[in-house]
Amino acid sequence: MPTFIGDVHGWIDRLDAVLAQAEGEIVLLGDLIDRGPNVPEVLDRVHDLCDRGLARCVLGNHEWMLTRVLGRGDASPN
Repeated sequence: MPTFIGDVHGWIDRLDAVLAQAEGEIVLLGDLIDRGPNVPEVLDRVHDLCDRGLARCVLGNHEWMLTRVLGRGDASPN
């Protein structure tokens, strides 16, 4: 059974705590960024997991807004 994780909001300690209990495929449901102090570390961890085929990730509304700010307005949260 997959483990679904959402609303990490830049907190690496919280992400790591949930990952330590994860079973099966990991599915990150967005909102990895915003608020917390560890956004770069969260993104690095998730990128590594996805690169190794251990996780999948979809954009949340915070990532979608960032793509718009960076000029990638064609990205859609739907």
